[in-house]
Amino acid sequence: MLIGGIFAGILTLFFRFLHQIERAAAISVGVILLIIGCAVYFDLDVILAAMMAGFVLANVVPRRSEQLFKLLRNFSIPVYVMFFVLVGARLSLGRMPLWLWGIVLLYVLFRSLGKTIGSYYGGKVAGSPAVVNKYLGFGIFAQGGVAIGLAIIASEKLSTVRVADNLSMGDMVVFVVTSTTLILQIVGPAMVKLSLKRSGEAGKNITEDDIIATMHVMDVIDDKLITIEQKAPVAKAIEYFTENDALFYPVLDKDKHICGILTFESLKDIMGDSDSWQWLLVADVMLPVVDSTTPNESLKTVYDKMLQLKIDQMPVLDNSGSKKVLGMLDVRNIRQKVHAELLRQSN
Repeated sequence: MLIGGIFAGILTLFFRFLHQIERAAAISVGVILLIIGCAVYFDLDVILAAMMAGFVLANVVPRRSEQLFKLLRNFSIPVYVMFFVLVGARLSLGRMPLWLWGIVLLYVLFRSLGKTIGSYYGGKVAGSPAVVNKYLGFGIFAQGGVAIGLAIIASEKLSTVRVADNLSMGDMVVFVVTSTTLILQIVGPAMVKLSLKRSGEAGKNITEDDIIATMHVMDVIDDKLITIEQKAPVAKAIEYFTENDALFYPVLDKDKHICGILTFESLKDIMGDSDSWQWLLVADVMLPVVDSTTPNESLKTVYDKMLQLKIDQMPVLDNSGSKKVLGMLDVRNIRQKVHAELLRQSN
């Protein structure tokens, strides 16, 4: 633990001078190898030293370490796969006597019982909901790399202890842990799925894309419509922007049909020339209508179109095919309402 903590402390000092996360990752890999080398040289626990280093980094420099761990995970998958390949190569079924399979079954049975009973009574003590106490244990059956790593270390320490003519205590530990890991990695995911379904938690990983896919334009339309006539002077438009919170207004012609959109961005070129506000008309500064939609159209289709066209507002017209404007869509308003609906469904 001391070795892992010291090297992690040194690494945090490097982070003060390294602003590129890629360079920090390269140095981090070197420090990890130094930790492993020192632990091996002094005959110490490699896993504990490495875990202590990660613990120090995650708590002393949480933001930088999160970026670092994310980058390291991107290239750690091949190493992780190779680790399990090498571990699987040590599982020699022909060298496992029948009584050892009995130990494997007992290991799986009592490990599963321990997790189920422990999580149940642990949840009771913590005051967790009954559904958590009942089904949490089924979701944590899987066994991963740390157990195998510890088994390999134990096998090296116990390689001289013989339990049979062709089997050492170290080999027995590796065989038992590796075979139980294989069994639990097959059973574990199925039990996770079962626990999620039985607890009623399945299908709740709702995203904003899922919410948008179920909504229509009418669900997010801003029906508090304020319009302005195209023949109105710019001075009148300036009053609209100063008296209201809206950042855009539909511009209507004499037939009350939309003919353009007035945004604060379209006025910025004349904001400093107040003398022109009285004789310039809204029609002179308005922006053309790039596209429009109707209330019954799919929100996802319209939202994707707005992102593709790089527009923040889109008028909503009557379903009859006329140019009568019913309201306006705003990208910010869409995101707010979708986020609010996501929070409502998540709760």
